[in-house]
Amino acid sequence: MLEKQSPELSRPFYKKIGKHYADVRQYDLAEKYYVRAGAPVDAFELYIRANKWELALKVARENLREDEIVELYARAGQRFAEEGLYKEAEKLFLTIDQPDYAINVYKKAEQWDNMIRLVAKHRKHLLADTHLSIAQRLERNNNLKQAENHYIQAGSWHGAVEMYKNNGLWEDAIRVCRINGSEKETSELAKKWAESLGPEAGMKMLLKMNLVDAVIEYLIDRKEFQEAFKMAKENAKHKTRDVHLKYAFFLEDENRFKEAEEEFIKAGKPNEAVNMYEHQEDWVSALQVARQYDPQGVPTILLNQGRSFMQKGDFARAEQCFIQAKKPEMAIKMYLDRGSKTEAMRVAKKHAPQLVNQIHMNLTEETRPEDMSGDEIINSAKLWEDSREWVRAIDTYLEVRYEHFPDDTDKLEHAWEKAVQLVMTHDKQRAQEIVSVVCKRFRDIRKFDLAAEFYEQIGYYEEAVVCYIGAKNFDRAQDLVSQIGG
Repeated sequence: MLEKQSPELSRPFYKKIGKHYADVRQYDLAEKYYVRAGAPVDAFELYIRANKWELALKVARENLREDEIVELYARAGQRFAEEGLYKEAEKLFLTIDQPDYAINVYKKAEQWDNMIRLVAKHRKHLLADTHLSIAQRLERNNNLKQAENHYIQAGSWHGAVEMYKNNGLWEDAIRVCRINGSEKETSELAKKWAESLGPEAGMKMLLKMNLVDAVIEYLIDRKEFQEAFKMAKENAKHKTRDVHLKYAFFLEDENRFKEAEEEFIKAGKPNEAVNMYEHQEDWVSALQVARQYDPQGVPTILLNQGRSFMQKGDFARAEQCFIQAKKPEMAIKMYLDRGSKTEAMRVAKKHAPQLVNQIHMNLTEETRPEDMSGDEIINSAKLWEDSREWVRAIDTYLEVRYEHFPDDTDKLEHAWEKAVQLVMTHDKQRAQEIVSVVCKRFRDIRKFDLAAEFYEQIGYYEEAVVCYIGAKNFDRAQDLVSQIGG
């Protein structure tokens, strides 16, 4: 009869029939009439409450669009969560691939284990942060034992230690530190507790808890070094070197350097003794310790000593240190930085000949001949000569001019003669050109005899005769004329 009616008239009746079958738990018939009534959502919720998840999903997929299904599950999950049906809400949210909704349900309900279970499965990269967040919340709620567990699971056991400290629960703080931290960390923590108790009570507490390392550290802090040595010897031999080290630092602060050195060595830290002496600029003692206990450290000390002398302007002693440290390049750089080119080259020639050419080239590029003295030009030419750079040597000797040595013609003669010697031996194609230049310069300074000899060497006989006459060497001039005429 209902089938003959229009949907608008029949649907309310179908829905009532569906509810009847739902009440008597005939779910298949209930579904049938709910769907005919255009209420598949009612069929869906019927199955959900009956814990028939597959049938719920089936009826949803057969009657709803995908976006409607997602919205339906989300809405149903939220309703279940509000009713305290968390497991059911979780299933709904996970069905539509929304684990964050489920996680948030358990967070609001403070069901931490379930929250962690889902985070570990679906958001593993957030697991540590989630544990930490839970720990902090539990701490605020004064649920310290559970908070401790989550701090540790978060990899933040220090947070548990701080929590117990802030609540005055030092024993729990030390327990956590002992399990998760190092002996040193436990010792430091115990010391802080002891300090809060006062000297006598603090010591008693440390001894009672058998925190020997902490006892020793406590004694050291109180400058009771002999008691610390005794405690280490009797109960913690592994701490003996540490006591020696702390005692050495104490002695250094007291300016008892020799005693401090002995303690550093007993602590197996000769480098600390070296550092102490370096700080005092007692280089002799620093080197003495290093040579005996750490020979590889000697060059470093010498370099530091050299830098100290350099800062004080004692360049000779700085150079000596750099050379002893087998770092001549440091001495070279020192001299170059202060413009002492001659000193830099001296060191390079003696201790780093492989650097000479490069240094010379750099200096030549940086300095114009007109900015150099005559001696500097001659030294530069000699370096090019030593490097067998003949052309550059010749040209550099020719850079020497009369104005460089107006009162010392011997140096002029030497430089120009060198240019001629080199060109005749190593650069013959330029011989006439170079000799002509040199001879003109000799004539300018009235060294006619030298000019004549060089003119003869290149076959410029007429010029040679003129120069011999200028030198009043008439016999030689006559002989040369005869040779030419003959």
